[in-house]
Amino acid sequence: MLSKKRIFLLLSMLLIGGFFSALVSAEAEQQPVKIGVINLDKALKAHPKFSEVDETLRDLFEERQAELTKMGDERDELEKKIEEGTATAEEKDKLEQIKKTAQKLLDKYQAEIDTKKDELVGKLLVDIMSAIKQVGEEESYGLIVQEMIGEIQYIVYFDNSLDITDKVMAKVKENLEREKESESEAEDK
Repeated sequence: MLSKKRIFLLLSMLLIGGFFSALVSAEAEQQPVKIGVINLDKALKAHPKFSEVDETLRDLFEERQAELTKMGDERDELEKKIEEGTATAEEKDKLEQIKKTAQKLLDKYQAEIDTKKDELVGKLLVDIMSAIKQVGEEESYGLIVQEMIGEIQYIVYFDNSLDITDKVMAKVKENLEREKESESEAEDK
């Protein structure tokens, strides 16, 4: 699964390519290009399923954190014995094993959480990208650019009237409601 950073980078490259194509075609036709701006961070947080994704990730993190905390408690007890000079050679070896195991688990859990985050956020981005395309087509935008990626600002300035984030999120909600209605109708049959 592509990471969020890679998805945003790919999206940015596609948008820049689309921008130049739109400019060339607009110059050829002598028509102004309608431009919109989307803030994907804001759109992700406004997605109706964002809180569900956030809760799933938080629960997964807390489960993994509990396992590591248990190992940390055992590590702390052994380190205390070593400091007091009452630890056996076996306990010293056990401490080293716990440290190695904890680091391996930490790396494994971080990779697991990152993979799950990419998977779940990727689904939300698919909804948002679909809605961006729909808004673009329905309202005749020649170009829709992304305001920011994480903390990196790509647009130096834009008039707020160009921001279509709310329109896109309304379209996401409309699409999700339509999906629910279709599922309900299918279940009724």
